[in-house]
Amino acid sequence: MQFRNDIQGLRAIAFILVYIFHLNPHWLPGGYIGVDMFFVISGYLITSIILHQKEKGTFSFLSFYEKRIKRIVPAYYVAILFIAMAGCYFYLQADTIKLRSALYRSIAFLSNQFFASGESYFGAKLSENPLLHTWSLAIEMQFYLILPFLLIFIRNKWLPYAIGGLLVILTGYSTYGLYYTDNFSAIYFSLFSRMPEFFIGVVLSIFFSKKALPSKKVSTLLSIFGLSILILTAFLINEETLFPGVLALLPCTAVGFLLISGENLVYRFLASKPMVYIGELSYSLYLWHWPIMAYMRYSDPSKTTFSATEIIIISILTFAFAWLSYTYVEKTFRTQNNKVFALSFTPIVLVACAVTLKLPTINLNGYVPHEFTTATFGRASHSQDSVEVFGDLESTRKKIALIGDSHALILKSFLDYMGKRHDFSFQTITVSGHPALDGIRQDEFTNEERERLKHYGTFVNTTTDLINQSDIVFINSLGFQRKPSFKAALNKLAESLESRNKKLVIFITIPVYQSNPLRLNRGIRKTNESLSKNLKTFDSSKNINIIREVAQRHKNVFVYNLSKSNVFSDSPFYRDTLIYYDHSHLNLYGSLAMAREEEDKFITFLHNVIESK
Repeated sequence: MQFRNDIQGLRAIAFILVYIFHLNPHWLPGGYIGVDMFFVISGYLITSIILHQKEKGTFSFLSFYEKRIKRIVPAYYVAILFIAMAGCYFYLQADTIKLRSALYRSIAFLSNQFFASGESYFGAKLSENPLLHTWSLAIEMQFYLILPFLLIFIRNKWLPYAIGGLLVILTGYSTYGLYYTDNFSAIYFSLFSRMPEFFIGVVLSIFFSKKALPSKKVSTLLSIFGLSILILTAFLINEETLFPGVLALLPCTAVGFLLISGENLVYRFLASKPMVYIGELSYSLYLWHWPIMAYMRYSDPSKTTFSATEIIIISILTFAFAWLSYTYVEKTFRTQNNKVFALSFTPIVLVACAVTLKLPTINLNGYVPHEFTTATFGRASHSQDSVEVFGDLESTRKKIALIGDSHALILKSFLDYMGKRHDFSFQTITVSGHPALDGIRQDEFTNEERERLKHYGTFVNTTTDLINQSDIVFINSLGFQRKPSFKAALNKLAESLESRNKKLVIFITIPVYQSNPLRLNRGIRKTNESLSKNLKTFDSSKNINIIREVAQRHKNVFVYNLSKSNVFSDSPFYRDTLIYYDHSHLNLYGSLAMAREEEDKFITFLHNVIESK
């Protein structure tokens, strides 16, 4: 088929939308539709090629897959190799283990399935994953395995009905999944949810690849309309929009209008030299822009947006790597015969696999003990429907329960130390995100939050039973201010305990930083002398005000302020050793250090709580 410069311009627009969205989603909240544009373009072009060869009797499955591999895989694997090597430098050892899992799936073009089982595409943790963008390439390669069989083995006269039927059925599938199930991530990253976007391009190719529009006027109107819809969609939808589903048909159909339009003003803009050049580089630009952003975010997790200087650096690096990739990888491997391709490309595959396999052992940041990189104590009763008992297990004193979020989790070792030395035990269950309290309304959460906390409800009954069995309840949470019902649920808990002459201890939690000290310090021993002074904390005054307001309303509520502990005098270090494993949680060393510093003060406080009437 004839080469079309305007399609290169469409690719350029698709990349620019994605690039702006990834730089700052507030600038272009729906910029992620650029990925959907790529899908429509691919469906249109590949269908046009296959049907043309089918008509001439020259189509070969082997030849088709050889060309797709040469076009996509070499640049992709080179990028993966560099991402893996960069991970050895940027990532802490514990994180390289997680990166390796993503690398395995990315190498096999299965990363969409990997990310579908985790957070939303828009989640904070995934924004630091340099392989997140590979999900769309995985879907594209998976679709290429299916499409030729549909186009070759279905007779031409039945082809529009078959493809149209699949488009409707799969659009219904993804729409139902978004609106009536809690599997937002699974739907977002699903091949079946994205196939309708390809099929729009397929259908347009079947009907229009050989036909001209009736008039230049119609062509111009369709082009202007299509471009307008794309721009409006990019601004009007956002991360909270239930997407893809039926709504994805809007921008995808708009792309279709641009694909089938003839030469006009919009066509000339798309076919202009700057747009064509960006379009030629678009694949490599897409491969390289995201890892650069992700590693910058990983180095400073508090970073929600990039400064002007950082944007310039990202843009220069993205273009430089993309140009090198396009010039020396894409163009080189695409034109090689099969024997030369196999001889030159195989070493890249082997090196990429070897680096991935050995990633944790060649980490350049050195070994950091596991207990300094994550919470290690009391995990069996955290975000699992299970209760653990700690402290002096032989104690017969008052029954104590510890509940809350991950900030309560870090108190398990703190209270275990206290209990073993001062004759008390406690039962505990904690949940990531927020305490599993009766009265917290799930309709206050976004789709992304509900997806992340979809198992939350299973812990409420266990937590309630634990509360009912206890004389004193300890609760610790970072964010009672996050949702309106959090405060209401805390008050409800206090009232329930008060009516039964039971007591509630609310902890004012530890200082929370805007950046991860472990990443900034690059190790557990103090290497950055200015870190203690320059590390900024989050404002926790709203959370503290809610705690104190609840305490003032109920006589059975007591408050213990952890943030005033002497262990934080040189925070995030204690005796030149790091006490945080991320920006907001103490590691095991820090929790036990806090227990030793607070021992006399806390035990006196606890006795006063027990003796109070």
